[in-house]
Amino acid sequence: MSDFNSDNAKLDAALKEHDDALNTKGNCQIWTTSYIGTGEYGADTPNSLTFPWNPDVVLIVSTTGRVLHLVQGCSSGLLIMGNYEQSSTVTWGDKSVSWYSTQDLFGQMNETFKYYVLAFALA
Repeated sequence: MSDFNSDNAKLDAALKEHDDALNTKGNCQIWTTSYIGTGEYGADTPNSLTFPWNPDVVLIVSTTGRVLHLVQGCSSGLLIMGNYEQSSTVTWGDKSVSWYSTQDLFGQMNETFKYYVLAFALA
């Protein structure tokens, strides 16, 4: 029985050491999804996403290498592809975000193919 108790004490110490190490690291929540663009753009046809929690940063990635950056509290998003940049208008809700471009489908990330979404929230 003393071997059993000794092994449990060693396990408890190792788990506490692991927990202590994790507590010194940053925490965040990550959520992923995807959507298919509708082929429309502009203020009358914004894109929107709803999340399980209120994200701090949302990245929308196209298969062509474009990335739309949306940051909580900012009223514009930034699309980047190489040296090309374009902004979009962004509106934040409690657990949602919507955006549109007045320039084109490209800038709204709404061409009729699949887009991938990564959302991050500080925990």
